[in-house]
Order: sequence, then structure tokens, then C-alpha cells
Amino acid sequence: MAQQAIKRIVVFGGNGFVGSTVLRHLAAIEHVAPVSVSRGGAMPPHAAPFGDKVDWRAGDCLEPSTYSELLEGAAAVVLSVGTPPLPGASREANGASNARVLEAAAAADVPRAVLVNATMP
Repeated sequence: MAQQAIKRIVVFGGNGFVGSTVLRHLAAIEHVAPVSVSRGGAMPPHAAPFGDKVDWRAGDCLEPSTYSELLEGAAAVVLSVGTPPLPGASREANGASNARVLEAAAAADVPRAVLVNATMP
């Protein structure tokens, strides 16, 4: 039987509630190498049960130069960044950050993108 290739999936916002749940599920899949991109780049304490199976990296969604090399050869990106759509929420956090990551993913020929984040009213 042929060996299955390892698929790198890059998750933006992996330190948050939704993103860390996505990473926990990805970390349990044998042929997936999850990468988390967040401003701090450090594993949050609540990710300790699966954190050793994730590559924790620092990057700013608004600055593609801080993460573009992570997108090269990735099978997919998952966007889980932003703030809840409450009064005063930033369009920069919920709009421009997602747009920049999607643009960088397209430039790197990443074939899949999944958005699980807030929208603006």
C-alpha cells in the first residue's frame, strides 16, 4: 500500500477558542501537520494536551511577509481570526486580516481555504 503524503494545514488564529479546537482535531489526524500562526507564536496553556503535535509560529495576518513561507506547499489554510461582531469591532481585524491571508494563500497556490470567523454586521 502506498504511503500517504503528510498534508500541512496552516491555521491562523489557532490560539483562540475556535482555532485551537480546529488544531486539536487536526493534530489527531495521522497524515496532517498542523501549523498555527498567531501574533505571539507561542502555544497557549489550554493547548497543552495536543500542543506538541502543532508547529507554533509567529506571524501577523496583516503582514504577509511574516508568514508567506509557511504557505508554500500547504494543503489548506484555515482562518479563525477576528473579533466578535460587536459594536466597535474592528473592520481591520475582521476584514483586512482575512483578505490579506487569502491573497497570500492564492499567491502561494494553496488549493483550499476555510473561514471560520466573525463577520461584520
